[in-house]
Amino acid sequence: MTAIPDTFRAKKLAIHVGARDAGKIDAMLHRQNLAGMDVHQRDLPWGAIGHLGGCPLPPQGNVCFFTGLPINGPDPTQIVDADAAERLFPQYDGAFTGVFWDAQRKVLMIATDCLGMQPLYLRHGDGELTLVSETKAIPGDPDLAAWGAFISIGHPIGERSLGAGLRRAPPASILTYDPNCDQLEIRRYCTGRNRPAHGGRTISSMRWSATSVATSRLATPARCC
Repeated sequence: MTAIPDTFRAKKLAIHVGARDAGKIDAMLHRQNLAGMDVHQRDLPWGAIGHLGGCPLPPQGNVCFFTGLPINGPDPTQIVDADAAERLFPQYDGAFTGVFWDAQRKVLMIATDCLGMQPLYLRHGDGELTLVSETKAIPGDPDLAAWGAFISIGHPIGERSLGAGLRRAPPASILTYDPNCDQLEIRRYCTGRNRPAHGGRTISSMRWSATSVATSRLATPARCC
């Protein structure tokens, strides 16, 4: 087992894109920081990226880090742009969330691990995207149906979370967000025995916007192994 360097790892994250409001990130990180970890934050043209623990975020240029424990993947220094992030993130094993901000293209890319073991929650609407490691980072009304499932079987069903309007990111997925047009695209990647040699192929594509949902056809069914 080969873990990635500590310089690319963090404990928890909070990302808000769509409005320049550093206070939102501060508050979301504070609610997740019961252990008194170091807080690191980087302001963006349309919001901010923050994480707990790990090394400080670079003051300019690209941002790349992981939460969780990614193992047996490529050298993270090879992730130099959004295309490389989309190609290389699916090659990691373990429980992780991968984060990459392409400063030149101004595109945010997030990857979830094959089984969705590393929690990641998102909310998208009204021209904004928010991502957090824990639901308590965003106060709000409870999702009563999710709480009912949690009490009955020990966990919410599907992508629902305990917070209303906050859903869990699907496993084995690449999330791409373009703040210029408020477009969130979620693509499943191929893994395990079905993973091709080049390190991942898109098998489905789903696009969310603040007002509509468009789902493309599933090209080749693949099972996450």
